[in-house]
Amino acid sequence: MLGDITEELLRQVTAATPAGRIGAPEDPAGMIVYLLGAGADFITGQVIAVDGGWTAQWLGRGAARGGLRRARHRAADGRMDRYTSV
Repeated sequence: MLGDITEELLRQVTAATPAGRIGAPEDPAGMIVYLLGAGADFITGQVIAVDGGWTAQWLGRGAARGGLRRARHRAADGRMDRYTSV
């Protein structure tokens, strides 16, 4: 899956990820086991990021300045959404 990614891009993404590494296929296993167990019986309709802190680092920056709002930003391919601070 990472075959098309250059070593430089891989280094940059790894450095920017709070966990300090790229995720492995087995990383979501703990969350999956939890969600399949009785302790998660009341959890419904959630999006749970298992991404080494990648999402939290960006959302936290906006939240620290007073909240977030959803904003549509178009990338070159016309398909990028992201959150921005308010």
